[in-house]
Amino acid sequence: TRDLPVGLPSERIDRFNFSAAELQDIGRLLPANWERTTREQNRPSMSWNVVAGNTYGKFGIVAALTFANKVRSIFDQDRIFYRPNADVAAGLLGPNDAPPTPNNIFKYDESKESARLGGVVNLSYRFNPEHKIALRNFISHDNDNETRYYEGFHQDFRTTIQDQRLRWIERQVLSTQLEGEHLFPALWNSIFSWQVAYSKSSRYEPDLRENVYLLNEVSDQFEYFDDSQSAFRMTNDLDENLWNPAFDWSVPFYKGPVVGSIKVGVNTSFRQRDFLSRRLRYALRGSQGLDITNSPNILFAPENIRPNGFEVNET
Repeated sequence: TRDLPVGLPSERIDRFNFSAAELQDIGRLLPANWERTTREQNRPSMSWNVVAGNTYGKFGIVAALTFANKVRSIFDQDRIFYRPNADVAAGLLGPNDAPPTPNNIFKYDESKESARLGGVVNLSYRFNPEHKIALRNFISHDNDNETRYYEGFHQDFRTTIQDQRLRWIERQVLSTQLEGEHLFPALWNSIFSWQVAYSKSSRYEPDLRENVYLLNEVSDQFEYFDDSQSAFRMTNDLDENLWNPAFDWSVPFYKGPVVGSIKVGVNTSFRQRDFLSRRLRYALRGSQGLDITNSPNILFAPENIRPNGFEVNET
């Protein structure tokens, strides 16, 4: 549900590539889901794991599965950002003569739910005392679901602001490795080892949303703020694949008190990484018929996405 909507063009979305009518249709593809919601019930925080293993003749296996879920909300945090006292900055007073002054004073609400699922399956087979192979597998998948809201005085705007952000991050690592070890007594007790490893990692951050409102001190109402950090949606997607073949051959030697080995081999890796980032923002082209004091879900409703209202642009 957080993926970019079907039908969204792959080329840059702006007035150079699309008409005003087309931008209206594109902008209406994105759902109006900008606001945090209250959950009446959460899954409880929990963690559990299961581990098992055994040997069946020449075959061995060990497996593990783990899950953890953590829910945390912190409300009414006070975050105060200070600046040096003006007299200290001017050199009129020493740094110990006057305390710093509050610059930005915010009240924060934050909620975060994190879940992690992990698994391991390792298999091995020993043909005889000289030859064995093993297959090792590992996967870890975790998610963070975050909401953040803060309100307070902001020095840059000289008024009180409201900022709301919704964020989801998904990460996964998958690794599998096939390896073998072979002893050749007839060849100076040499050992030949080899492995072929593959891993895939990903980081997916779909539909990061944020909006900013400023307090109009005349009307005593918060109004939408048309700024680069407001009314934007961003998607980041990173995928990486890694192949790692390797082998080596070692020969031990014993010369009196000197014991050692000579080893030669090859270890290579092939890495491919793809990254995609798209940042869409609703620019205010006209306010006719718009009540910019409305909440984001109402303000960015489909009927307000139009050439003389909000227009989507890719930045």
